[in-house]
Amino acid sequence: MADASGLFNLMRNLGGAIGLALIDSVIYGRSAMHGQEIADRLRAGDVEAAKFIGLSLQAFAARPDGPPSEAVQAMLRR
Repeated sequence: MADASGLFNLMRNLGGAIGLALIDSVIYGRSAMHGQEIADRLRAGDVEAAKFIGLSLQAFAARPDGPPSEAVQAMLRR
């Protein structure tokens, strides 16, 4: 009985570790693509994208035309 319990715990821990590693790999591999997509949507003026990442909607609506300033880029890098 003790051996079965130990084997069960080993398999549970191993499965969790493999699952977390797989999820982390998928998220890390796709983060650049998702970041670029959000940036493209923000450049196009998508208010829903601004709301999704937590930008002030008044500041987003009042932004000047042209490339974003250094301050704006620094805020969005977080």
